[in-house]
Amino acid sequence: MKSENYAKENNPSFSMKTTLSVGIAAFCLSSCTQYVSEMYGHFDARNKTMSVPPGMDGPKSEIKAALRRHGWKLYASGMGATMEQQGTSQLLYADTSAKYKMLLEYNMTQNDLILGREYYYNLSIIENRSGQEVLTAQGARTNARVFADHLMTDISSHTY
Repeated sequence: MKSENYAKENNPSFSMKTTLSVGIAAFCLSSCTQYVSEMYGHFDARNKTMSVPPGMDGPKSEIKAALRRHGWKLYASGMGATMEQQGTSQLLYADTSAKYKMLLEYNMTQNDLILGREYYYNLSIIENRSGQEVLTAQGARTNARVFADHLMTDISSHTY
């Protein structure tokens, strides 16, 4: 026991390693992912349809895949109105027939080789007919799969 203490006290590389380890641990804890959400309503289990941003860049594909796994039917939003001719009548359809609409903003940063890409999210889900915001969520310093998992937990726990 005495020789261990002597080695710790008289070995400068031991204290440097300890300081470095504490620093790395503090950095990891300070860069933990964050997810914050607010629920303002609930989701209708009988009408699990949502318009989502088109494409699969950034986190879109992970969020869409999570929604599909949970039984949501997805429509591409932002595609404009559709005109249909039926005999002498023209029918104009809105952007989508989905009950809900997802608005998603995200930014990606490339920190370094160890942390890789980090996304910052701002998401709202709105009920199309009333315009009521049902859910809003923000994520920081997280990857798309983690954000999508948190989001689906919120949506699933407020669907009835």
